[in-house]
Amino acid sequence: KPNWSALARVERGSVSFVFTHHNLNIFPFLERLRDLAARYGREWHPFMQWAYATAACSPDTRITWEDLPILESHLYELADMRLSGDSQAYSLFEGHLVPYKKEMAAKVEGVAMCDGRGVSVDLNGKIFSCHHAPTPANVIGDYRGGATSGIERIAVTNSRRFIDSKNCMGCRIRFYCRGGCHQSITHEIECGLNRIKADVFDYIIKKELENDK
Repeated sequence: KPNWSALARVERGSVSFVFTHHNLNIFPFLERLRDLAARYGREWHPFMQWAYATAACSPDTRITWEDLPILESHLYELADMRLSGDSQAYSLFEGHLVPYKKEMAAKVEGVAMCDGRGVSVDLNGKIFSCHHAPTPANVIGDYRGGATSGIERIAVTNSRRFIDSKNCMGCRIRFYCRGGCHQSITHEIECGLNRIKADVFDYIIKKELENDK
């Protein structure tokens, strides 16, 4: 269990909720943070994330097609809470809205989510193209064995698994999701989720602009 008393001494930070197939309801988490705020006399800033279905991800956590309508309704409910002035809902979205606005405005083509510039190394020197999937199939080199030739080329190639596809290149939010996770084994579901997220972000942006007038 988290050491909340120790975390309460951290000057700045956030606490993440991860949406998974068996954990689609964020409200108990938000209630827990309100209880902690009352106990420790400080605000706890929530952040939300979604489980990526990689080979290293437990199958029972993977978001399904049936989960998407539930998530969509949930996100719009949270969006309306933000628009009504709820501080927790404001925090939940702000870390997503800032990069969304920036990337959609910049419209930089062809940059993958993980563009191959970052790799992961385990304690045995094995080099992986993604820290989310440290499996034998994703080993691209070995520092201890000196097998590092072509690592950058392999990493870049792997990162472009989806972004160069016809569907991605024709998608309006390609500047935001940038092909998504190249290790995903449920890419189409994550595409659907990203489109939902983008629609919710656009809804918030539009409403906040209207409220500012």
